[in-house]
Amino acid sequence: MTIGAAVDGYKGCQKVKWEDVSGNDLKLVKVTCEVSSDVLKAEFDKQNARYEEAVQKAKDDAQKSLEKTLERIMNNYNELKTEGSSDANKEEMLALANKFCKYDEEKAKKSSFSAPVNCDNDAIADELANKYKLNGNAFLFSTFVSRFQWAALDSQRPPKPIFFGDMPKQINSRSYELKFIINTDKTVDIDRKAVMIEDGERKEIGSGVLGKFYER
Repeated sequence: MTIGAAVDGYKGCQKVKWEDVSGNDLKLVKVTCEVSSDVLKAEFDKQNARYEEAVQKAKDDAQKSLEKTLERIMNNYNELKTEGSSDANKEEMLALANKFCKYDEEKAKKSSFSAPVNCDNDAIADELANKYKLNGNAFLFSTFVSRFQWAALDSQRPPKPIFFGDMPKQINSRSYELKFIINTDKTVDIDRKAVMIEDGERKEIGSGVLGKFYER
């Protein structure tokens, strides 16, 4: 397949323009391909679907982690109950965590073994001991209180998806510009420098983009 046939027959272009841009005794032909809106939409939809899948997985992982933390909290709760203690459930303990602990975005940016949350542990301990009548003098009690930071973290932290590649971005327009050198013996070489224009922004790219036009 010739270069011309490949470019003209590429369905991804909604418009193809050939121009003679010769100069300085150099025979040059430039081709511009305006990429169709259907191709741009399909690219975005595919990338966005992958990103949404990664976000959902991050949410699911956080929920699983939260459930495990709440199970540990409830186990500790039952171990610390006294005769005057009332029964409690996971929802109450999560509400307590979110009442006295707040996610800290700045802490999250720093490497640390502690949860990036700010907790009023004294207030948590006071409510557990006075409202729920738990044994605040038990050796386990301080460890129990510290678990609430992790419940708050998994509950409040925005999902952090593991996503490789560029973030999804809707491109409204894109075109490629390639130049071909017509040699005196009629052979054709491609200029190693090509240009991609996305939403009006020009960017130099490699001539390997020519391979796109051979896709069928």
